[in-house]
Amino acid sequence: MTQTEGKDAGTVYLRDGGGRVIGFMRTYSKNLTDYFSRTGMLVAREMNGKTYFAGGKLAAPDLQGLRVVGQSLE
Repeated sequence: MTQTEGKDAGTVYLRDGGGRVIGFMRTYSKNLTDYFSRTGMLVAREMNGKTYFAGGKLAAPDLQGLRVVGQSLE
């Protein structure tokens, strides 16, 4: 699947195969993106090429925000 939004697209809703919203991401700059659950709770932050959990603990040394959102659904 190709991403058609620009990197500075603002809020992008994330949907499952059935079209239901599972979360959303908000891009503030090319180095800062927040990922939220469908209820609006922050679950991950990508900052300067790294991914952090909502509490600030390093989740991955690379960009894995979508993966963290997926894990929050389990």
